[in-house]
Amino acid sequence: MKVVCVDSCIRSRAFGIDIALRNRFELFEEMKVPYELWVSEADTDIYANASSRQIVLDSYEALGIDRSKVRFLGLELAGRSLQEFAEEELEPEDWLMMERLDIPENILLRRGQDFHVARVLHQDHMIALGQELNKKVMGWLDQDVLDSLILVGEGQEAYLPQKMRDQALFIPTTYADQVVQYPRKRVFDPKEIRLVTVSRLSEEKNVLLLLKIMALLKFKGYEQFRLDIYGDGPDMSMLKDVVQLNDLEGMVCFKGYQSQIPYQAYDAYISTSVSEAFATSLYEALVNGLPLIGLDVRYANRAYIKHGKNGWLIPQNDANQYIAYLEQFSQFGEKEWRGFSARSKELAYRYNKELLVNLWEKVFKISKIGD
Repeated sequence: MKVVCVDSCIRSRAFGIDIALRNRFELFEEMKVPYELWVSEADTDIYANASSRQIVLDSYEALGIDRSKVRFLGLELAGRSLQEFAEEELEPEDWLMMERLDIPENILLRRGQDFHVARVLHQDHMIALGQELNKKVMGWLDQDVLDSLILVGEGQEAYLPQKMRDQALFIPTTYADQVVQYPRKRVFDPKEIRLVTVSRLSEEKNVLLLLKIMALLKFKGYEQFRLDIYGDGPDMSMLKDVVQLNDLEGMVCFKGYQSQIPYQAYDAYISTSVSEAFATSLYEALVNGLPLIGLDVRYANRAYIKHGKNGWLIPQNDANQYIAYLEQFSQFGEKEWRGFSARSKELAYRYNKELLVNLWEKVFKISKIGD
């Protein structure tokens, strides 16, 4: 058996799906499951010459994906559809896993192919398409194209139509021992509270609300809070302007994109994202024992944040309530902080290697629908 994942080409920065694939492949190697990554790119310049392809392969290698596993569909299809190409390349026991909806070759596969097909429902699918996604997936199920739906958000299945639920299985994109863990040397000091968030700086991540919260904290005299924002994106310039206009340079710092985040240097992870599926950075903070504060929204926030136990869930876009819990956090000592930290780690270790191995083995045992 071999697993082939079909994804759009990696960019100069690795995003959630790229990291999820890296983690999945690492697990497949330990499970001794052969795999390949077939990549697509609407911009055909990526295939124009060997040097362009080399840059892409270097990016995958830097992320931790074996470059020898990567195949460029733009070079290999040669006028064939993905269906035709896959039928030539795959055996009946093999799996084709479609990762994104925006790749050019992502046509509706027809029933009757001699291999298994799975669709991985990442968070960008749920945000961008909503009910349109449901129609597409229901169409695939009605035509018996899909053997399995892989969900990356805990509780995601509750929001799917019944027929989709019957074929759906939640599989975390990583587990605790895959996350880099740093020894904490910092002692919680309410006179200098260090907050961190890691996010693509785009509209759906709602980072502007974080800046509003920091401005209100300053107005109320809580200038012991410091927020470091990791990540980049289209809203970077606008957000920096907001920081400057509100004289927040002493409280907010933009750290840019970094592949490794020093979670041990912070006291809490905060987020104002309105929807998260697996939320890799939130989970990494959980593994590293940080208390979490986020909006009361599906899916990851409700899975990782137990209100009053390891953090707080805030009514959506309620900046005043957010500040009230930050004020409460500022009254903590090291003992209270350690209590929240221990609960975060306990929640993180629900996802372990044995669990993920069992879930993937469950997928691979599925027979063709209708057989």
